[in-house]
Amino acid sequence: MRRGNQLRFWHLTFQEYLAAQALAGLADGERNILLLGTGGATVPALYRPEWRETVLLLGGVLHEQGVDKVDGLVGAVLDGCGPGLADQARAAGLLGALVRDLDPFHYQPGDPRYARCLTTALGVFDPAQAPAIPLPDRIAAADALAQAGDPRLGWHRPARWVELPGGHLLMGAQKNKEQAPGYDPDAHDNEAPVHEVQVSGFAMARFPVTVAEFAAFLEDEDHADPRWWGAGGADQPTTPDDWDDQQAHPSRPVVKVSWYQATAFCAWLTDRLSRPQGAKGTILLPADRVVRLPTEAEWEYAARGEAGRRYPWGDEAPDGQRANCDEAKVGAPSPVGIFTGDCTPEGILDMAGNVLEWCFDADREDFYGQCQSQGLVVDPLAQGDVGSPRVLRGGAFYVVAGSLRSAGRVWDEPVFRFRSIGFRCVLAARRQP
Repeated sequence: MRRGNQLRFWHLTFQEYLAAQALAGLADGERNILLLGTGGATVPALYRPEWRETVLLLGGVLHEQGVDKVDGLVGAVLDGCGPGLADQARAAGLLGALVRDLDPFHYQPGDPRYARCLTTALGVFDPAQAPAIPLPDRIAAADALAQAGDPRLGWHRPARWVELPGGHLLMGAQKNKEQAPGYDPDAHDNEAPVHEVQVSGFAMARFPVTVAEFAAFLEDEDHADPRWWGAGGADQPTTPDDWDDQQAHPSRPVVKVSWYQATAFCAWLTDRLSRPQGAKGTILLPADRVVRLPTEAEWEYAARGEAGRRYPWGDEAPDGQRANCDEAKVGAPSPVGIFTGDCTPEGILDMAGNVLEWCFDADREDFYGQCQSQGLVVDPLAQGDVGSPRVLRGGAFYVVAGSLRSAGRVWDEPVFRFRSIGFRCVLAARRQP
């Protein structure tokens, strides 16, 4: 594209690639001044959004010149990184993306400061420190940590589960009688009638199932075993849609999974956790429990508690800083736990925002009414046949903040797989769907 005596290439990515080639042709010192200098701006060039793709392409161009050239760029970034968490998280996010792009070449930075930078960046999950760091830097740092191995994740870690003792719950909400129990002016019709529920003790996963955790299921040679698909869906694809793209973000919730895929994963994980683990042969799954999807009652009890919280954290209104909803402007699932404010008092995260979550229950229009007519109901579960629509709970990255209430509920066909749908597991008594 010509303008006077200037030529420009139409496609931005080609412009960025040529810029990367030009930078790679400079002496190291000159290139570092251009990238790490501010030029009068408040942020060094390589951290500005318009330069990010060029810097990542530069990593690939330098790798062709030799690993030492990439190490030099990594070292320069670490040299210019301050000791504070915000600076460390920003550097971890950028370098982690560069390392991820070079994964086909098995590149890992030789500078020991890179590993320390990633360790420091774990502070992005600390509720006391995270709010001071810009959200894009927190997400980038979390993605980088996922590539290196996120220490928060893994079913063998006791902290992956949150034990809930069970208790009494006033389930649902209604907007017709202000003085009646469960009044909420924003309630929807399918949240009524309000009814009393007793929930038995169970353990809920702290986060939704992540891409890396679902990958372990798919990588198991018997993931298509009919034993796991007893709830249906054996004729459905075992791999989520857009799986190659999802694997670039191991610590984000797995999405585009059907209800059948979610239940198959739970059956598989039940088997794996029932086997001896480690040198001591520890059994991680109690004999009276299985891994399964939460019932609606279990999900709402975890989100609301006996106090009947309006949102998982309490009654304070949500916003884009607290949860991954429309106001956060992320526009996609985020690494689990990065929104530290979206947390119950017990420590369960991402129940209001991020992704919708499949529940065990079938969607039955009359079920809440049946429960109310019985008085106190113990561990209710709406059962259905193989093709019955299934309930979804929670909010998602596209949902407006005002719609993140813990009583909210929707449904979908069990075969549906959307970018906004994931799932979470519980350890609880076996039930029939």
